[in-house]
Amino acid sequence: MGYYNPFIRYGEHRLMKDCKEGGVNGFVMADLPPEEAVRFRNLRNQSSRPYAPVTSPAASVSRMKALCQIANSFIYVISRMGVTGATNELSSDPPQLMNRIRALPGNTLAALGFGVSKREHFLLVQDIAEGCAIGSQIISVVGDAPAGQEALYAEDYLFSITRRRLQSPFDRPCSEFP
Repeated sequence: MGYYNPFIRYGEHRLMKDCKEGGVNGFVMADLPPEEAVRFRNLRNQSSRPYAPVTSPAASVSRMKALCQIANSFIYVISRMGVTGATNELSSDPPQLMNRIRALPGNTLAALGFGVSKREHFLLVQDIAEGCAIGSQIISVVGDAPAGQEALYAEDYLFSITRRRLQSPFDRPCSEFP
């Protein structure tokens, strides 16, 4: 997940090449509106890396529909308005938000995130979305881990949330994605 301006500065073709060589599985661009994503999506298509557009509670139905149409893996659903980061309580909005997305044509898969940091958050999300996105809390866990133990700490944290050892659907080769 990232912002598009640093990608432009780095060089889009160079980025795609380096991401492929580095094993990047896909892209979530927090600041890339669909109207401006055509060039990126064309580059992404050449590199066979999935792209997950981002939607929020403030998005109109027509905007959500457009985002679902360009998603070739899933849509990243921001659970609430505001800044990112771990929270004690999730808002009560995610079920209604997911209902809005489910009413759209296309059966687009959805990952819900933004503030998710505890097991009870995960349990709510697993009942309403295909994926659960945890970002800020993982960054905190990794940042607090002793040097060389970051991956183990992240894995243990995720086990405490999910109660299972995780296997990414992206462990398969990127060539298998549309």
